[in-house]
Amino acid sequence: MDDLMKLVIGWTFVGAFVFTVITTCLSLVGWVKFADRKQQQRLFQVVIIELVVGAAAQVAGVARFNPAPVKNDLRQAGANEATTETLKELLAPEADGSSRITKKQAAALVDRIKPRLGTDLAAQKEALRAKVTSMPEGTLSARDASEIRTHPLLKLKAATLAPR
Repeated sequence: MDDLMKLVIGWTFVGAFVFTVITTCLSLVGWVKFADRKQQQRLFQVVIIELVVGAAAQVAGVARFNPAPVKNDLRQAGANEATTETLKELLAPEADGSSRITKKQAAALVDRIKPRLGTDLAAQKEALRAKVTSMPEGTLSARDASEIRTHPLLKLKAATLAPR
């Protein structure tokens, strides 16, 4: 399951728990009235079950709702897409067919792409880096630029370029 979806589901459960606790507490002091006394007892049982399940989930490590990794992954995915788009634009041929990017610039842009280690994306990045490094110094030829531009890594979008 996607980390963002886990975060949404987790915080939805937290919201439901908070609502249940507040309703139960207000019913205990008499500010919320139920038609049947059994409803209040059932609600109190539900709060106890939620507390036990929540505590067990926390101890087991299942209930982690830290938004920081998700935020960082989304930010890096956007940065990866921006970098690949910049690289593709600079690799596009000029009107005379020449390239407007040097090997050094292309290598620097490839190095800015940060996929998660050990993934297929990381392998594609290393293949692209090797291809760029093997090219002659200076401005890339139109053929070299075309080879880089058609690399599979440069055809991916932000969702695929996320580090996770």
